[in-house]
Amino acid sequence: MMGTFLAVTPLMLGLIVGGGLIAGLMTGFLGVGGGVVLVPLFLVILPGLGGQPEFIMHQAVSTSLAVMIFSSLSAVIRQYSSGQLDVQLFLRWCPFVLLGVLAASTVFPLIPDFVLELVFFVYLLGCAAYMGLRAREHDEPSSPPRPISWPVTAAGGLFVGALSRLLGIGGGTFTVPYFKFFNHDIKTAIAVSAVTGLLISVSATAVDLVKLAGPDASSAKSPGYISFTLLVLITPLSMLAASLGVALNKRAPESLVTWLYVLCLLAAAASIVVNLI
Repeated sequence: MMGTFLAVTPLMLGLIVGGGLIAGLMTGFLGVGGGVVLVPLFLVILPGLGGQPEFIMHQAVSTSLAVMIFSSLSAVIRQYSSGQLDVQLFLRWCPFVLLGVLAASTVFPLIPDFVLELVFFVYLLGCAAYMGLRAREHDEPSSPPRPISWPVTAAGGLFVGALSRLLGIGGGTFTVPYFKFFNHDIKTAIAVSAVTGLLISVSATAVDLVKLAGPDASSAKSPGYISFTLLVLITPLSMLAASLGVALNKRAPESLVTWLYVLCLLAAAASIVVNLI
């Protein structure tokens, strides 16, 4: 591991510092877990740290989720203390998210890198378009939240848990639009998204660590590699910035939060395109 630390160039260190701070801010301010910043960032950095080319996306995904354990925890503590977290809403939702994560973990090693990147790109664009259209409704009187049935909650939770695990994100790009569709205000959606991201990152990383400790850990095809160098360097920065992001979210107008969320998704989609090319 020390050799990998020595491979970090000044340019890499600058990207790591900037990416960690931005990812943490996004976790607290927008509830997106930071994965939309970290995964594209890791795709750039990991080849220089000796990452295996055919598994770079898998390693970026697993490392992103490991980092988000700590940044999400910081954001969740602030969200709960600020009174923005709807605990009952989350408790109805979380068992299905967890099942989705566990189910997706079984097929994660079988999916080629380029497929994961393509799915990530398509969903980011669709999510940005949807949230942009919803942002226009802020000038209209808001409707009360609509009830969500158990079957719809189950389907949504499984979908969010599975795709979040496959794409290395905390679920914010899925969770926020989902609850906005049912007329929950964006700050409530972001608070639920933050704690959902913690659940996803903890469960996915636990699965990865079990596999890393197993008999296939030394194999080139071992799934779920975590770059502990990036984890150690980025985690303190993202935790610090996540706490600040929650404080900013509490004071910001809802329309500003929504449009920044849309811009964040579009920027992440653009970075994926660059990597695919």
